[in-house]
Amino acid sequence: MYRKLATDISWLGGVSALIKPVWMLFLVSLVPSVLGDVGYGVFNTALALVALTIAFSDWGMAQYTLREVARTPAKGSRFFSNLTVLRLVLLVLSYGVTLLVALGLGYDREAMLTVAAAGVYWGAETMLQYARVYYRAHQRLQTEAISTALEKIAVMVCGGVGLYLTASAWGTLAAMALAIVVVLLGNLWWIHRHMAPWRRRVFSPAFIRTTIPNMLPLGIAGLFTVYYMRTDQVMVEAMLGPAEAGLYGHAFRLLMALNIVPFIVVQAALFPRLSALYHEQALRVFQTLLRHSGLALLALGVLVAATLYATADLLIVLLVRDPAFAAAAPVLQVLCWTFPFTILNQLGYVTLISMDENAFPVKVLAAVTVFNIAFNALLIPRYGIEGAAAVTVLSEVLIVIAYVARYRKTIRTRLSLSHGP
Repeated sequence: MYRKLATDISWLGGVSALIKPVWMLFLVSLVPSVLGDVGYGVFNTALALVALTIAFSDWGMAQYTLREVARTPAKGSRFFSNLTVLRLVLLVLSYGVTLLVALGLGYDREAMLTVAAAGVYWGAETMLQYARVYYRAHQRLQTEAISTALEKIAVMVCGGVGLYLTASAWGTLAAMALAIVVVLLGNLWWIHRHMAPWRRRVFSPAFIRTTIPNMLPLGIAGLFTVYYMRTDQVMVEAMLGPAEAGLYGHAFRLLMALNIVPFIVVQAALFPRLSALYHEQALRVFQTLLRHSGLALLALGVLVAATLYATADLLIVLLVRDPAFAAAAPVLQVLCWTFPFTILNQLGYVTLISMDENAFPVKVLAAVTVFNIAFNALLIPRYGIEGAAAVTVLSEVLIVIAYVARYRKTIRTRLSLSHGP
């Protein structure tokens, strides 16, 4: 088990080690250097706004598909034939809502173009992430690693051309959107040919209707996750202006770049195995894998956070020569402490979902979203972008506390039932 886990992690980790630093330099060095703090604020706020609206298109499909197909791989074709269509329809509807929201917020022409391009980019990105669920469910992480590398290279090349030709947020995002749409189509074709064939005869509205109630709690949980993670960017722009939004977005992007670690280890490698182990009632092995993984990830998270805290000023200066971005360093020194809790948060979430505890994360994330928005409204006007960063850290801490308490209670109950009276 551990050997296969290490192999899968090494594939995604190795590709990420090669590609992710270049991707990070593109997003947090090249783009802000060309666009400046105001243009970069528009860039990040458009992506954050789009994330808030397009989040309604998921409905828990990704997590539910991964869990069910990992447990029973033969279900792959049925899920792919039905939920891909549903997801595309929901993405189109969400895109329309995005444009209406931007109009309602009074965005000018350039901001509307940026939102329109960001909507295509983010919609294709979320669809691509759903497609890659099938790689993980079938434990084909080598294929996912190659897919990820091709995506990042294509988006950086096209985005760089758009950035050079237009020196604008909308031009950069439009070029990035073109690249990722092409990559998405290639991935859908590959999955259809090699893993989960799309068949018209398998498409069934009845299957979709019966599946929605099962996956919807996961969708609501995902929606709340997006809202507590992304609303602060939009609120900063609305309360403090695009320049402050650019600074906050720069620090936040640096942190988000690190999320490849919990994604590879937790979402791609651990989640399918935890789901299969729990389904097989191998609870002791389940506990052992979870314990070892949690301790290793926590140690890594603390080490990374401490390093970022100590090097924040130097890192910001090295990435962007524009002195206006120096003010992002104190924000990064606060936000960096989110990372250890983000890892544990994701591990706790997939653990509970593996144990069929679908409803509990919804309650926790709903409460934390309310907390996050309310405290952002209180602290941003008084403490600025550092206040928004502090609220993000506190939100992650609260989630981890709730997940750990629920897991301990649930696993004790399940173990006692499995042993009998």
